[in-house]
Amino acid sequence: MKKKIFTFLGFLFLGFGIIGAFLPIIPTVPFILVAAYFFEKSSEKFYNWLLNNKYFGEHLKDYRVNKGITKKNKIIAILSTIFGMTLGMFFMPFIIGKILLLLILVGVIFHIINVETIKK
Repeated sequence: MKKKIFTFLGFLFLGFGIIGAFLPIIPTVPFILVAAYFFEKSSEKFYNWLLNNKYFGEHLKDYRVNKGITKKNKIIAILSTIFGMTLGMFFMPFIIGKILLLLILVGVIFHIINVETIKK
Protein backbone atom coordinates (compact mmCIF):
# COMPACT_ATOMS: atom_id res chain seq x y z
CA MET A 1 0.00 0.00 0.00
CA LYS A 2 2.86 2.39 0.87
CA LYS A 3 4.45 1.81 -2.55
CA LYS A 4 1.19 2.61 -4.32
CA ILE A 5 0.77 5.82 -2.34
CA PHE A 6 4.37 6.86 -3.01
CA THR A 7 3.99 6.06 -6.73
CA PHE A 8 0.82 8.17 -6.83
CA LEU A 9 2.61 11.02 -5.03
CA GLY A 10 5.53 10.71 -7.46
CA PHE A 11 3.19 11.20 -10.41
CA LEU A 12 1.33 13.99 -8.63
CA PHE A 13 4.52 15.96 -8.01
CA LEU A 14 5.78 15.16 -11.50
CA GLY A 15 2.56 16.65 -12.85
CA PHE A 16 3.04 19.77 -10.74
CA GLY A 17 6.60 20.02 -12.06
CA ILE A 18 5.45 19.74 -15.67
CA ILE A 19 2.80 22.40 -15.08
CA GLY A 20 5.48 24.55 -13.48
CA ALA A 21 7.51 24.40 -16.67
CA PHE A 22 4.76 26.43 -18.34
CA LEU A 23 3.50 28.62 -15.48
CA PRO A 24 6.06 31.05 -14.06
CA ILE A 25 4.66 31.10 -10.51
CA ILE A 26 4.93 27.33 -9.99
CA PRO A 27 8.50 26.03 -9.65
CA THR A 28 9.50 23.01 -11.71
CA VAL A 29 12.68 21.69 -10.12
CA PRO A 30 11.51 21.22 -6.52
CA PHE A 31 8.49 19.23 -7.68
CA ILE A 32 10.64 17.04 -9.94
CA LEU A 33 13.04 16.43 -7.03
CA VAL A 34 10.15 15.43 -4.77
CA ALA A 35 8.80 13.16 -7.50
CA ALA A 36 12.24 11.53 -7.77
CA TYR A 37 12.25 10.95 -4.02
CA PHE A 38 8.85 9.23 -4.09
CA PHE A 39 9.75 7.15 -7.16
CA GLU A 40 13.03 6.12 -5.56
CA LYS A 41 11.09 4.79 -2.56
CA SER A 42 8.33 3.10 -4.59
CA SER A 43 9.30 2.16 -8.13
CA GLU A 44 12.74 1.50 -9.53
CA LYS A 45 11.20 1.55 -13.02
CA PHE A 46 9.78 5.08 -12.69
CA TYR A 47 12.82 6.35 -10.80
CA ASN A 48 15.13 5.16 -13.59
CA TRP A 49 12.76 6.60 -16.18
CA LEU A 50 12.96 9.97 -14.43
CA LEU A 51 16.77 9.83 -14.16
CA ASN A 52 17.06 8.96 -17.86
CA ASN A 53 14.47 11.49 -19.06
CA LYS A 54 15.88 13.60 -21.89
CA TYR A 55 14.57 16.88 -20.46
CA PHE A 56 15.57 16.75 -16.81
CA GLY A 57 17.32 13.43 -16.25
CA GLU A 58 20.84 14.82 -16.44
CA HIS A 59 19.99 17.61 -13.99
CA LEU A 60 18.43 15.13 -11.57
CA LYS A 61 21.50 12.92 -11.74
CA ASP A 62 23.71 15.89 -11.02
CA TYR A 63 21.65 16.95 -8.02
CA ARG A 64 20.74 13.56 -6.54
CA VAL A 65 23.68 11.35 -7.54
CA ASN A 66 26.59 13.77 -7.94
CA LYS A 67 25.24 16.04 -5.16
CA GLY A 68 25.65 19.29 -7.06
CA ILE A 69 24.78 21.57 -9.96
CA THR A 70 27.01 22.70 -12.81
CA LYS A 71 27.89 26.39 -12.95
CA LYS A 72 25.99 26.79 -16.22
CA ASN A 73 22.85 25.23 -14.74
CA LYS A 74 23.15 27.38 -11.62
CA ILE A 75 23.16 30.50 -13.77
CA ILE A 76 20.21 29.26 -15.82
CA ALA A 77 18.30 28.28 -12.69
CA ILE A 78 18.89 31.61 -10.97
CA LEU A 79 17.99 33.68 -14.03
CA SER A 80 14.86 31.68 -14.82
CA THR A 81 13.79 31.80 -11.17
CA ILE A 82 14.26 35.57 -11.08
CA PHE A 83 12.31 35.93 -14.33
CA GLY A 84 9.45 33.66 -13.26
CA MET A 85 9.07 35.02 -9.76
CA THR A 86 9.33 38.64 -10.93
CA LEU A 87 6.61 37.95 -13.47
CA GLY A 88 4.55 36.31 -10.73
CA MET A 89 5.05 39.30 -8.44
CA PHE A 90 3.99 41.66 -11.24
CA PHE A 91 0.66 39.87 -11.65
CA MET A 92 0.10 39.17 -7.94
CA PRO A 93 -2.69 41.48 -6.77
CA PHE A 94 -1.94 41.17 -3.03
CA ILE A 95 1.04 42.74 -1.29
CA ILE A 96 1.37 39.75 1.06
CA GLY A 97 1.56 37.48 -2.00
CA LYS A 98 4.30 39.65 -3.49
CA ILE A 99 6.23 39.50 -0.23
CA LEU A 100 5.87 35.70 -0.07
CA LEU A 101 7.08 35.34 -3.67
CA LEU A 102 10.04 37.58 -2.90
CA LEU A 103 10.93 35.49 0.17
CA ILE A 104 10.65 32.30 -1.87
CA LEU A 105 12.83 33.85 -4.57
CA VAL A 106 15.53 34.78 -2.06
CA GLY A 107 15.36 31.31 -0.47
CA VAL A 108 15.64 29.49 -3.79
CA ILE A 109 18.56 31.63 -4.95
CA PHE A 110 20.29 31.13 -1.60
CA HIS A 111 19.82 27.37 -1.91
CA ILE A 112 21.09 27.24 -5.52
CA ILE A 113 24.18 29.26 -4.63
CA ASN A 114 24.95 27.00 -1.65
CA VAL A 115 24.60 23.71 -3.53
CA GLU A 116 27.94 22.22 -4.51
CA THR A 117 29.17 23.37 -7.93
CA ILE A 118 30.27 20.37 -9.98
CA LYS A 119 32.39 20.31 -13.11
CA LYS A 120 31.46 18.28 -16.15
